[in-house]
Amino acid sequence: VRYLNPAADHDSPHAEAAMLLAEIYADPASPVRNDSLAFHYFQAAAEKGSPGAFYHCGFMRMNGIGTEKNQQSALEYLSAAAKQGNAEAAFLCGEIEAQAGHPQKSISHYRQAADSNHAGAIRKFSAMAIGGQGMKADPELGIRYLKKLGTRSEISDLEQLAALHESGIGPVKADLPEAIRYYTAAAEKGSVKSQVRLAQIYHAMGQDDKAKQWAQTAAEAKNPEAVLLLAELRKNTSSDLNRQEESLRYLRELADSGNRDAMRKLGLLLYRENKLAEAEKYLKIFEADQEPEMMYLLGDIAVRRTDGKTDYNRAFRLLSRAAEAGLVKALIPLGRLYHRGEGVRQDFRRALVFYRQAAEKQDPEGMFLTGLMFYNGEGISPDYAEAYRWFLQAAEKGNALAMQYLSIMYKEGIGVPKNNQEAARWRRKAAGSKK
Repeated sequence: VRYLNPAADHDSPHAEAAMLLAEIYADPASPVRNDSLAFHYFQAAAEKGSPGAFYHCGFMRMNGIGTEKNQQSALEYLSAAAKQGNAEAAFLCGEIEAQAGHPQKSISHYRQAADSNHAGAIRKFSAMAIGGQGMKADPELGIRYLKKLGTRSEISDLEQLAALHESGIGPVKADLPEAIRYYTAAAEKGSVKSQVRLAQIYHAMGQDDKAKQWAQTAAEAKNPEAVLLLAELRKNTSSDLNRQEESLRYLRELADSGNRDAMRKLGLLLYRENKLAEAEKYLKIFEADQEPEMMYLLGDIAVRRTDGKTDYNRAFRLLSRAAEAGLVKALIPLGRLYHRGEGVRQDFRRALVFYRQAAEKQDPEGMFLTGLMFYNGEGISPDYAEAYRWFLQAAEKGNALAMQYLSIMYKEGIGVPKNNQEAARWRRKAAGSKK
């Protein structure tokens, strides 16, 4: 400092001496750091046209370091530096113009910096070209610039390129192989979002081995979508039971954390495995949603639980709501509750009403049960002709019990003339349908 001061403080300052002094005073590690003096000497060097001095003056003016904050003055210094080929200065000019609400001015600065491979400028210019900010939208140009990042691409850049190629935009047509290439690059850098998307894409393409690979990777990061997809991919796979247990463990952890999608998925899996008490634990939260299918499932669980906690009153309430909402498969179990007097006073007529509603919706079991009520005279006088009509409709839809009753009716001549040949035919069909 002692030797440089005379040259820098001369009436006609030496540009190099002024720059060296400025850098000493600006250095955070310098024992004589002084931002005001740093700006003073950078300014002196700039007045002598020293390369780099304009940038420092602009940066310090822009951020109020060692001098008052003044964006217009900063822009003037930075513009001069940009003309000398300083890419960072050009980028900062773009930032100042953008903050001032001048997108058309900012874009020329961003492009200048982008043409010098400034990463931040490439991202800004690309986004503006794709979105049509400050210029006519040109997705092709924006994508071309974004690809200039090459190995400097961050995960967000790769994800953006992948999404643009997957969907296509403007004149840029969708290109799934290219999208997969960028998703893979992002996934390999640790993007869970891209790992999930790859799993979804490969699953849609029927390449489930690759789908499982990426879903597994994302599931290990506790991603809800990946956990759910992995459970779906492995649910019908018997070749790797350990893997199934692993995906179920991920799903259970996610469900236990309160994720509603996981709770629904796990509850339905447990329901299908007839683990009803555990299924109810995860599904009961959905009762408040008034979804007909869920009310039916919870009602069915309440009827069929085998742990001594059968609750017919709850079953009746839930199945009634599901039936009122138009869910056909709730009609028969609701009819059975009336038929047996479980959770409600026994009422054969009401049971017949629900069986018949199911029958009229072309449900084979509903047809059979309606015929059975007429056959046995429950809730109505016996009517064998009506019983035959409903048994025949159910049998034609493959109901084996209805076939057996038709065989009996023909053999005994109940509601129809005796006909041993028809009786034998229906008996054979019933036996065949059970195989």
